[in-house]
Amino acid sequence: MGLSIIIPVSRDFRLLDCLKSIDISSEIVVVFNNNPSRELIEASRKDQRVNPVVVNDIGCNLAKVFNIGIEASSHEYILLVNSDCIFLPGRLNDYFNELRIHPVVKGHIQFQSNSLTTRLVAELRFLFHEFFSERKSLFGPGLAFHRSISEKIGSYYFDEDMGWGEDGELSERIYAFGLDVQHLPGYVLSHPPESMRHDLRVAYKIGYGEWIQHTKKGMKLMKAILTDVTNLFCDKKRRFRIAFLHGGFLLTAYLLVWKMTAHVGYYKHAFQIGGK
Repeated sequence: MGLSIIIPVSRDFRLLDCLKSIDISSEIVVVFNNNPSRELIEASRKDQRVNPVVVNDIGCNLAKVFNIGIEASSHEYILLVNSDCIFLPGRLNDYFNELRIHPVVKGHIQFQSNSLTTRLVAELRFLFHEFFSERKSLFGPGLAFHRSISEKIGSYYFDEDMGWGEDGELSERIYAFGLDVQHLPGYVLSHPPESMRHDLRVAYKIGYGEWIQHTKKGMKLMKAILTDVTNLFCDKKRRFRIAFLHGGFLLTAYLLVWKMTAHVGYYKHAFQIGGK
């Protein structure tokens, strides 16, 4: 099958479970980065499908890592996955069948939980993926596309200046250039429970990545402040109302904490740069 699966990883041994769940004989490009585990690299080599790529740079820039993986792959069809995801049986064939028709295919993730806090994280991630953007934010895990789409969306895949939030920026270009996007029905991937601490670290980094994107677009800081204040206090995007209807007060409160953490990531860097 002409499908290359790209997986970035550093020291996450859940990669081995991810590899076991890949039930087709595709190429698997594992990009080891950010001071990777040598033991994990050797363990992954036991899977004959794996093409290991070792990046010696310190620091995890997912945009750069994914670009390196795509460049190292050999097939026309590209599928992006995180090392902590598990493919549900038989669903990889669905990707291949749809990619024969559509240039972009998105599979959806079932977020798992095992406590109150991980349930809040899982429910909020579900809302971000399925409701808040009306499925127009094509988040990285489970996103597949033809290698040739780069020619139609600006001659690149991920913006390496962003570091985080790179998949949202790619989504904007995919829709702006009118590419056909097919969503696979049901769930394709399963994601294990994630802690609130990790989720909020991600929120902070996403805020930083959004600031970089806005800076490149020439957005003024005052406009960003007015937009964020309006969204927070007037709920212009109706996200707090959706969160309350879906998960009640606790989920709404966690959404507020998540948003404020992302704003800290955004404005901390905005004011630091502005003050220099």
